Amino acid sequence: MAYDYGSVMAKGNWPEGWEEMLSSIDRQDVYSQPDGNYGLETEPHVTVLYGLHDKVHGDLVCRVCQGLEKPLEVDVQGASSFKKEDYDVLKLDVESDMLRKMNKAFRAFPHTNDHDEYKPHMTLAYLNKGTADKYEKDVSSLAPDSMTLPRMKFQPSGSSDPIKFSL
Repeated sequence: MAYDYGSVMAKGNWPEGWEEMLSSIDRQDVYSQPDGNYGLETEPHVTVLYGLHDKVHGDLVCRVCQGLEKPLEVDVQGASSFKKEDYDVLKLDVESDMLRKMNKAFRAFPHTNDHDEYKPHMTLAYLNKGTADKYEKDVSSLAPDSMTLPRMKFQPSGSSDPIKFSL
């Protein structure tokens, strides 16, 4: 599927406890669409920035990421959720100075973004409205204290072919 805007994501393997966190969610609470979008997250990642314009190419993204401290480590702050019009999003809040530096660097490129403040997180699931809050405490207790994200993924604007690379 091609996207209107490009994005940069930090990716890892399934973090410790990921399967337990997902299995703690009642499937009746999972929001999904017939096309398979939404639901439970099967590709854990932290979005560094969504909204990059088509002028931003893979070579620019790779250049920004070349100077990163390796590997990218994030601290997990616990679980929380936010509300969208049609669904809730259950997520792990993460923190990393390097993620913040990367977000700032990519915001220098042409982009469109509705969020002034960067709130790094790892989405666990898209849930039916009003159901996410009840999972926050249990998911927080199952979450690891930290994670390593050794890979990056750049999804160019208008393309269905991502560019993947290791840190």
